[in-house]
Amino acid sequence: MNAGANPRSLDDWQQRWTEGNTKWHEPNGNEMLWRHFDKIIKETFPTKSANELKVLIPLCGKAHDIYYFYQRGLTVVGVEYAAQPIKEFFEENNLEAKQPNEIGVFTETTDSRLCIGQGDLFTFTGEPGHCRSLPVEKYDIIWDRGSFEALNLEDRPRYSKFISSLLSSDGVHLSDNSA
Repeated sequence: MNAGANPRSLDDWQQRWTEGNTKWHEPNGNEMLWRHFDKIIKETFPTKSANELKVLIPLCGKAHDIYYFYQRGLTVVGVEYAAQPIKEFFEENNLEAKQPNEIGVFTETTDSRLCIGQGDLFTFTGEPGHCRSLPVEKYDIIWDRGSFEALNLEDRPRYSKFISSLLSSDGVHLSDNSA
């Protein structure tokens, strides 16, 4: 779906999760990403091990890719507006979550290597000290599986600028917007 042609509000996305109208969701992860993942990592980060890499997944829903990155040892940060897919992600993958912090913005695993922030992506920041600060300032990998395409046309330039500001100088922005 191209939200650019049919603008949607954040509440529309919430409603789609509530109704189960999530045809973009890939319950088994993105086949293309995982077919080429080891090669991408080896060529892009020849001197880093997986446990040194940090990945951001904007508008992550409950994508199984989150779990794949986590299983491979990466630190994973997702951001999702709707609370339902975050809860379902932790339940479906049998992951124990820490008690949410006092503002309840982030849900994270007990080992703190995976966390998902809940809210409008544009309200988060890479700057430390803010209540909506992402836990990592710069990311080695940004995985965009349909986020750009899902955005309203007028939000895409802001999204591109925001995502670019979070990518480390030697990082890679991977994307599949074929949904």
